[in-house]
Amino acid sequence: MSKVLVFAETSNNKIKSVTYEILNRLQDLDCDVVSIGKLNDEDVKKLSSYNVKNTTLIEGDELDNYSAEMYSNALSSFLKDNKYDYVLTGATSSGKDFFPRLASTLNTGVASDVTDISVKDGQVFGTKPFYAGKCLADFE
Repeated sequence: MSKVLVFAETSNNKIKSVTYEILNRLQDLDCDVVSIGKLNDEDVKKLSSYNVKNTTLIEGDELDNYSAEMYSNALSSFLKDNKYDYVLTGATSSGKDFFPRLASTLNTGVASDVTDISVKDGQVFGTKPFYAGKCLADFE
């Protein structure tokens, strides 16, 4: 079974809805969630209804304001100590900003703008549009 981490992007200490959209597609897997900064109690409680095994909050004075470099460094340090098969985030402006940097730091690939996620036999599959949506490619 794949080990999956979902990055929960926040705004004003509240998890953005795209995180729940991702977790909803991964109901067949036990996932871990990581977030940078603080979370409100309501969101922490809500995560438990999505098969989330572990929730990790990364905090630090240098992370109070968004910085692609600092977020990437913080998540990279976390991932070096915790091995995952997949790390997922929403296709938001900050996700598109710092996840390619993170992938480069970890010497791995990144698939952006994934429009569908599915799970089959413990493996995660995605669908990505090309040519303005005229072509769809599935990948593992």
